[in-house]
Amino acid sequence: MRNAILTVFMIFFAMALVSCAALGLKDKGVDMTGTWHLEVETPMGSGTPQFTLKQEGNKLSGTYKGAFGQAPVSGTLEGNKFELQFESMGTSMIYEGVVQEDTIKGKVDFGGRAEGTFTGEKE
Repeated sequence: MRNAILTVFMIFFAMALVSCAALGLKDKGVDMTGTWHLEVETPMGSGTPQFTLKQEGNKLSGTYKGAFGQAPVSGTLEGNKFELQFESMGTSMIYEGVVQEDTIKGKVDFGGRAEGTFTGEKE
């Protein structure tokens, strides 16, 4: 009887260890902090902007640097979906997309005047 109880305890303990290890490997969430190099495609041509971002919870902030100059950026992150926004010459530029590890992709709206798509990688 004592050996049976010890065996059951050892099996339970081993299962608990495996569960804890699996939880430790679980995705800890998306981190968009860093520098992102993008390739943007529009009907008017292409561009290669750069976003330098800082993430605090689900809030994003940072800077845009590209064809529209340099501008402060604000945004949000919900799960793996994000939105970044900045102003250039009185026009609101909005990048919406998804992030997966160190890559992003999505669409960009140039103040309702034009649209495009983008892909990008984290530096």
